[in-house]
Amino acid sequence: MAKHLLDIMDGDGDVPSSFHWDALLFQSAKNSIIFRMMEQEKSPHRMAFSSLLGYYKGISLTNSREVMTAITKANLKQVEGVAKKYFCPLFLRPTPCAACVSGGDVFSVMEDLLQCCGKKMTVVPPLENSSMANFMQ
Repeated sequence: MAKHLLDIMDGDGDVPSSFHWDALLFQSAKNSIIFRMMEQEKSPHRMAFSSLLGYYKGISLTNSREVMTAITKANLKQVEGVAKKYFCPLFLRPTPCAACVSGGDVFSVMEDLLQCCGKKMTVVPPLENSSMANFMQ
């Protein structure tokens, strides 16, 4: 992917305005996100937990449905602006800096994907594991 982006970028490090995002890949990404959201809510236990968590966070019960509807209505024009601002600098600049918060095994997957693109990822431990938190105990 990084090689593909490097091949299309112009001299000043930006993606040229003539570049077009692939509509089929975009549709596939939207479907994958919706499928993942549905998988997270497929059991009664998960739905109950999600409902309880939403109650404490002040999120409506229809939040998932609203997010899925927004994803379905998203178009390439909307994604283009976000990609130019956040995605392209991650791969087109020689020393990018990005932050990501995620749980589970996602870190190892992200690290592998970034290494395939020639980027090194540094994982910063959670604050509760920091030296300052240990000092305050």
